[in-house]
Amino acid sequence: MTIWFLAILGVAWIAVFVPAAIRARQTAPLPAAERFRKGMKMIAPSAPPKSRSQGRWVIVPGAQQRARSDAFKRSQARRRRALSILLLSSLLSLPVAVVMRGSAVTVSFVLWGVLFSYVVVLLGTKRQREERLEKVRPISHESPEIQPVVFNEPVRASGGWRS
Repeated sequence: MTIWFLAILGVAWIAVFVPAAIRARQTAPLPAAERFRKGMKMIAPSAPPKSRSQGRWVIVPGAQQRARSDAFKRSQARRRRALSILLLSSLLSLPVAVVMRGSAVTVSFVLWGVLFSYVVVLLGTKRQREERLEKVRPISHESPEIQPVVFNEPVRASGGWRS
């Protein structure tokens, strides 16, 4: 009996710790960096153009602004879809509540309450977005001319000033 208990306990430990160890191995920084390097090597062009200097090729994703715009459009579509589903279900629950009475009235009130709450949340997020756009200005990409730093006195290897 003790042997069976220990065998079942061993199988349970293996079932818990082996998948966790595999997940930890996959999410560790070194394997992730190796996967990235292999992926970059796979999609890199075979030979660089002759006009360019030899060096490492880096593939850069599209502009951040376009990504933000696409994400905003997707979230707007999700919100619009949720609002239309809530509005339709609230409107359809009204005649059902009038005909059936009882718990259907409660369901209708809950749906109308959820719809009202969702509209309040949407208006609040719109107001926050407009405030943020009004207050936050994008940083210009033009950088001021960089001046070299000139030290007047020599610096020791330890970083302190020489006396």
